[in-house]
Amino acid sequence: MTDHLARDRVLTCVIAGLGRLDDPRLVLTGGTLLRICGFEHYRFSEDLDFDWLGSRRSFAKVVRRAWPEIRSLARSHNPAADISQHSVRISHDGADGRHNNDLKVDCNVHPVHPLLRRRIYNRPNCIWKVRDRYGDLGAPTLIRGLTLESVAASK
Repeated sequence: MTDHLARDRVLTCVIAGLGRLDDPRLVLTGGTLLRICGFEHYRFSEDLDFDWLGSRRSFAKVVRRAWPEIRSLARSHNPAADISQHSVRISHDGADGRHNNDLKVDCNVHPVHPLLRRRIYNRPNCIWKVRDRYGDLGAPTLIRGLTLESVAASK
């Protein structure tokens, strides 16, 4: 297995673990959405991008809550997480068995609207099925993500 495939498997497990929380504040964006949920032969992704309707601190709490499920799904790659208020990094074993692969989880926090005093999110999104191309997920998993048109417009 190449390092690209190992990373792809771990990315899939992270998305599935977060998707199983079914938190409507979390929206997957970017190329990883297309690779993991859309098109089998889309380019390999290097990181995860999310829109988040909450604070960075609450995003870190959600990742911590999903971590046991993510670890279980990706157990063959020995994942480890560095989760802080400001960033999330996940390391895992690569194809050579060394624990030197690192992926970044980016979070675009949507601020509170000053007049309405709540977070406004107007990017079109829908529910995607996480493709279980490696047989790691067991049960079907869904995650909220941008629409295909929205992702294409941002590329």
